[in-house]
Amino acid sequence: MSAPPANGGGRPRVLVAFSGGLDSTVLLHAAALLLGPQALLALHVNHRLQPAAAAFERQARATCQAWGVPLVVRRLGGQPGRGQSIEAWAREQRYRLMAREAVRHGITELFTGHHRDDQLETLLIALSRGAGLHGLAGIAEQRVLEGLTLHRPLLACSRAQIQAHARLHGLQWIEDPSNQDERFLRNRLRHRVLPLLEEAVPGFGQQALTSMAHLADAAFGKPAPTGPGAPHRPAEPAGARPAEAASGQIPALSRGRLRDLDERDTRNLLRAWLQQQGLRPPHARQLEDWLGQLRRRTGRPLRLAGQGWMLRARGEQLWIEPLPAGPQAQPLPSQGLPLPSQALPVAAAGRLQPTARGWRWPLPAFAGQLLIEPRGPRPPAGFPVPDALHIARPASRDRLCVSADRPRRSLKNLFQESGIEAGLRTSLPAVWQGDRLLHVPGLGTDPASPWTFHFLPDL
Repeated sequence: MSAPPANGGGRPRVLVAFSGGLDSTVLLHAAALLLGPQALLALHVNHRLQPAAAAFERQARATCQAWGVPLVVRRLGGQPGRGQSIEAWAREQRYRLMAREAVRHGITELFTGHHRDDQLETLLIALSRGAGLHGLAGIAEQRVLEGLTLHRPLLACSRAQIQAHARLHGLQWIEDPSNQDERFLRNRLRHRVLPLLEEAVPGFGQQALTSMAHLADAAFGKPAPTGPGAPHRPAEPAGARPAEAASGQIPALSRGRLRDLDERDTRNLLRAWLQQQGLRPPHARQLEDWLGQLRRRTGRPLRLAGQGWMLRARGEQLWIEPLPAGPQAQPLPSQGLPLPSQALPVAAAGRLQPTARGWRWPLPAFAGQLLIEPRGPRPPAGFPVPDALHIARPASRDRLCVSADRPRRSLKNLFQESGIEAGLRTSLPAVWQGDRLLHVPGLGTDPASPWTFHFLPDL
């Protein structure tokens, strides 16, 4: 088993909920790599609810001993009340123990191993119960729990990414037999429903998470301060300010105004301003990229493209212009835990799966899939299947044309202009046809390409 490096001593600063299963093992491993084993205190709760409970405890002890992480083991007593589910009772007892141990050791930060697939399952459960805005917002990435700040560092990572990290580092864990028991609603959704949704609607999971982020913005707004002595401040309803955005009194926006607002109000203000002018706001990832650019104090003009229109910025002034002809760059996909590389290039032959609008190309080496759609009107004989496509990791010297009125340029220059970090560039799939580069996610598509491409990471 790969062990994290030893790091200085001192009092533990973070409590890690550690069951000995896959998710919490990867969480503990990543936290020990980043913070050092002695900065952590692992808490294992033996629920005594299944025969495998003793094996989970043994695995937790062996892992923490191998990695030098201090461990506390607590065993639950009692039983659920009448009408209370076992799951709800165990969760309530577990969090109570976490809070108690944190106070005992003077710890104020707690890590748990919830991930992206848990979030999607939570959304479907909330829908099945007719939940309101707060329920549909799902699992919070951070919240306050009896004086603890609860963090879920893996919430943006998929189960597949977590498994890949565990394989890459040779981690060992215990599989929970109850995860296969379809008497539990969450397991039925995990094994039956979510795979069908992803097959029917490629990219469903990522789009659902984007909607949940919008709902969280609307439900909770800006979190209340959590430091010592911070006053209690209930979250404001989204859209409560600035009122003039909704009243139609803003003919233009200033970059200074955006910089003065907090993140939630900035997003809501920009969305409201665009909608007021009859425009559809960009998706969440592109909006975050825009806001980052708009907040930078530079005198350089910005040209931020949207669907059929462009947000222009010069100095402190923002305005809207029609989008000039030419393809636009796709948003940079988020990256989670590092994935092992695979042999490349990958040829498309025999790997394309038909969809209603084109083809889907699974790319496990890049932890995602590529959607391919033809351009132009449908010919009488139907669209031909893409031919001679292959995938390779981007190289700085490769050249790509992203605009009909500009020549091909090196990826090094395009990456620098786009702000894509060097560490992420080789994680993106570059699409080639023969010796011509057609597409790189985050940069755009060659206007001469007969197809458009959309990379959907498995996050």
